[in-house]
Amino acid sequence: MFWNLMIGLFYVGDAALFFGLALRFILSTWRSR
Repeated sequence: MFWNLMIGLFYVGDAALFFGLALRFILSTWRSR
């Protein structure tokens, strides 16, 4: 159960980081238009 929680936290953190980078890239690209 403990390892499952740790893996879940790491997965959520990875997804949030990837989403943040994608959102920043989209915003910067949309702004330059």
